Amino acid sequence: EYEHGAKLLERLMLERRARFEKENPGKKYKEVSKPDTTVMSEPPEGWCWCSLEQLIEELRQGKSPKCENRNVESDDVWAVIKTSAIQPMEFLPFENKILPESFDVSEKWVINENDLLITRAGPRSRCAISCVVRKTKEKLMLCDKSYALSFPSDFVHVEYIEKLLNSPVYLHVIEKMKTGTSDSGLNITQRRLKNMVVP
Repeated sequence: EYEHGAKLLERLMLERRARFEKENPGKKYKEVSKPDTTVMSEPPEGWCWCSLEQLIEELRQGKSPKCENRNVESDDVWAVIKTSAIQPMEFLPFENKILPESFDVSEKWVINENDLLITRAGPRSRCAISCVVRKTKEKLMLCDKSYALSFPSDFVHVEYIEKLLNSPVYLHVIEKMKTGTSDSGLNITQRRLKNMVVP
């Protein structure tokens, strides 16, 4: 006996709303709109289509202050990743630059295990590369040209999303979502990423 994907998605949406209302009494909850799936084929039995936004708990973007161009492996020192830390299905935490001691790191920029990282800008071959953070060093933050997506672990297997975004079908979908006028400088916007339809 399995739970249909549509029922699971409905539970996720209800729990998200309940958590928001509990944490933000008096504030109005903004429903996540359903994606347009009219052009999609019928999903396999037990599955449904949804937008990435419906699955994401939080999407964060980093910051890139001026740094010394040397990496750091120590957990005692703050560093910011280079985009080269994000490889297809592999995270390289020591591809980083040491942060100035005076720089104040916001909690929203900190990289956590099980984050899904995506490069948001760069040359065509490096834009929208994605991987899961399976292991990281402490005191490591996102750079400006990267997104970190977190998912509710009791509903979504982040490795599934990682495999999906690195599959040939979705690499083709993502390629068409990139914007820019030159192959040397493309980007993928938060809106386009969130609107991506996934099974």
